[in-house]
Amino acid sequence: MDKNVIDNIYDSDLNNELEVNTMKDIINSIGFKSEEDKLMCEVIITNLEKYAAENIKQSKTVNIPYIGCIRKSPLREAIVSRRFDFKKARLSMSREEYKDYVRQSIDKLKKEERRKNDLKRELYKIQKINHKQYNKLYESVGKAYADFYIFAIYCLTPVEHNEEFEELYRELSNNE
Repeated sequence: MDKNVIDNIYDSDLNNELEVNTMKDIINSIGFKSEEDKLMCEVIITNLEKYAAENIKQSKTVNIPYIGCIRKSPLREAIVSRRFDFKKARLSMSREEYKDYVRQSIDKLKKEERRKNDLKRELYKIQKINHKQYNKLYESVGKAYADFYIFAIYCLTPVEHNEEFEELYRELSNNE
């Protein structure tokens, strides 16, 4: 780095200066050819911000081009929602007991989250295997019924082949 740049960084740290770049500053520094291009870029950025904010509020994952995916952490949300419990516990417990209590609570929340993710993963696998039937049900009766169909398959347990039962079934079916 240039010595002047290093000196400027050091001086700004000493003066506690904070440099803020707004969206307009950044767009002006890009150097668009026309005012129309600048406005188009501003509109795209503001729309992306609004879209991201709406979906993040709904706890959805948002994919922003050239940046990546953003989402709220469900674990962090659960911890924040239990802050009053932690506050009450802090008042009534010693420091070591409180640490253990918080650690156990967080471990429990992590296990719950892991269990939910495993269930989602299993249901997705079943949906991929049965995608033809799922799509047919989705189009004819709706998403809720199609999702319930996948969940019903998940709840079923495989039955091993039993020769005696098979023979008995054939006898009974031939009598009718």
